[in-house]
Amino acid sequence: MMLKIVPFLVWYRAYAPLAGRGRVPMLADLSWPVAEAVAFVGLTSGTVMLAAAVANGVPELIRGAGIVLAVGAGGFAAGLVRVLHHLVPCPLRHTVTAR
Repeated sequence: MMLKIVPFLVWYRAYAPLAGRGRVPMLADLSWPVAEAVAFVGLTSGTVMLAAAVANGVPELIRGAGIVLAVGAGGFAAGLVRVLHHLVPCPLRHTVTAR
C-alpha cells in the first residue's frame, strides 16, 4: 500500500501547486513498476519461504529465504527512493518528466 499512497502524497506536495499553470507529470509517472514488482514478489515469496524454512529448521533454506526477502526490501526501497526524489527542488523537473 505504501507504494500506492506515497506517490499520491508526493505528487500532491510537489506538483499540485503547479497543476493548471503548466505541464506536470501524471501520478503514474512517479512510480517505478519494475521495482514495485520486485518488491511484491520478493517480499511475498520471501515471507512464505522464511516461514516454511523456519518450520523445517533448515539453515540453508532460512538463508535463501532471507536473501529473497532482502531483494524484495531492496526493490521496495528503490521504488520509494524513485518517488521521493520528486520532493527535491528542481526548477525544470516538471517539464522534463511531463508527458
